[in-house]
Amino acid sequence: MIMSNIQINQLIASIPQQVDFAEMCKDLRLKLGYKQREIAELLGVTLRRYQSWEAGDFEPTGQATVKLLAIRDQLTKVVAPVRDAVKGELQ
Repeated sequence: MIMSNIQINQLIASIPQQVDFAEMCKDLRLKLGYKQREIAELLGVTLRRYQSWEAGDFEPTGQATVKLLAIRDQLTKVVAPVRDAVKGELQ
């Protein structure tokens, strides 16, 4: 689904200001088992641009922000039930 610039700006405005995009980028990449080049391609940005996000020099904007948040949300949906199941087995 392609979002309009207005929709993207509304979504970005709703993101809490305390989001640490550098930490989130690296955490998502490691959870996915991707190299920086691979996740940059997935997000449709250059390797240098992605590296600048992970280093905290810049923050993602526009569609890249939407994609990162979608990846985070999907991982949460997958990881949380598995984590809860493992916790239940350990108790």
